[in-house]
Amino acid sequence: MAFNFCQPFLINTLLGYLAKSPEISSPNNGYGLMGTTILVYAGIAASNALYWYFQERAMYMVRGVLASAVYRKTTEIKISTADNSAALTLMSVDVERVIRGFLRAQAVWANAIQVSLACWLHPWLLLYAAWRALQSSPES
Repeated sequence: MAFNFCQPFLINTLLGYLAKSPEISSPNNGYGLMGTTILVYAGIAASNALYWYFQERAMYMVRGVLASAVYRKTTEIKISTADNSAALTLMSVDVERVIRGFLRAQAVWANAIQVSLACWLHPWLLLYAAWRALQSSPES
């Protein structure tokens, strides 16, 4: 999430650097921006890979626990009460629905944090942009 928030700042800084003439801007700043770009985008890729790795790992653990619990309950009930084959047939479908629900629940809390952080950051960025616009405006 931090890398995604760094991306607009990087692009803003990069555009500011490219807007300057080559005589004014230092090549070291360009090399720093290249390194920062590599760091930000590699960080986005690595954090997404780790997120989905741990997400799938947790979902497989939940799937194993749910399947064993349903199987245990199915084998413990009396045969005259329920049909075992129908319960076991629907077991995998029900477990998959629960897993999909967990995936959506994970996205809800992560997006809630991201939206609240963006709502907090947005007014500060607007103030900064207005301040910069007032500084660069021509005197009347």
